[in-house]
Amino acid sequence: MAGWIKIHRKIIDHWIWTDSKRLKWWMDLLLLTNHSDKKVMLGGKLVVLKRGSFHTSELKLSERWNVSRNTVRNYLNALEKDTMITTKKTKNGTTIIVHNYGIYQDNDDYKKQQTEQLSEQQTEQLSEQQCEQKNEQQSEQKKDNRLNRTLNKTKELKNIKNDKNVKNMKKEKKNYKVFDFFQENGFGFITQYILEDINYYLDAFCQDSDEILIAALKIAKDRNKVNWGYAKSILNSWLQMNLSNYDQIKAYEAQYKATKKMQNKQKQNYKSKEKTPSWLTNQNQNTAVQVDEEFEKDRAEFLKKLNAHWGD
Repeated sequence: MAGWIKIHRKIIDHWIWTDSKRLKWWMDLLLLTNHSDKKVMLGGKLVVLKRGSFHTSELKLSERWNVSRNTVRNYLNALEKDTMITTKKTKNGTTIIVHNYGIYQDNDDYKKQQTEQLSEQQTEQLSEQQCEQKNEQQSEQKKDNRLNRTLNKTKELKNIKNDKNVKNMKKEKKNYKVFDFFQENGFGFITQYILEDINYYLDAFCQDSDEILIAALKIAKDRNKVNWGYAKSILNSWLQMNLSNYDQIKAYEAQYKATKKMQNKQKQNYKSKEKTPSWLTNQNQNTAVQVDEEFEKDRAEFLKKLNAHWGD
């Protein structure tokens, strides 16, 4: 391969200068790099290798430098990390692109092109970095949003659960009055069936359920019907009449008692106004008079006979 390459004095300050073996490999890469565009066959296809690049493989370089493929790979990775080259690996080998190739193989025709190429590469790299940063920021933001939603949902569920627990505690504390009244007033043992019944009616009445159930038990006891079945019939009648709170039930029962009292009073007045028929009264009087006259007549005859007997 004809031609030449340039080496600037600044290479003395570069880390590669201190390692003669790796410096030799670097010089070899520069010499292998195409100083102009070149057409080659890769994988059965005709491709153009741009100036400042060449196609090889880790195997070829390991044989050329008499080292292992792993050593070649690590060396190329170090150069790429230091932005000295870019590698593009394919199934047919590796294409190596030397950065700032114009510094080593300068040509007036390529100065402007190299500057533009470098600017484009830097712009492209910057754009890719910005895009990656933006994607990372968006990804982190999404994670934060999901985390915040999860925390808010957890907090909301916890608050709902706490409110529900408080309500249940209040309800249970209030409902103990029903069970205590049931057992303390002779209604018997609270079986599982009765327990489910009581809970049903506690839920059926929207307001004052505890007071309503106790009121039904009191009415049953006042009527000498100390059993749960009778109390249930009272509760069912209130439900059928859509009596939903204690005040409505209290007003209804007061009206019911007043109506019942009035009906009883009317019955008593009706009985007192009934009279014995006159014909029955007269018949009784005549019978009494008639009985008295016959008695006196018999008595007189008896006395007469008695006197006559004692007179003889």
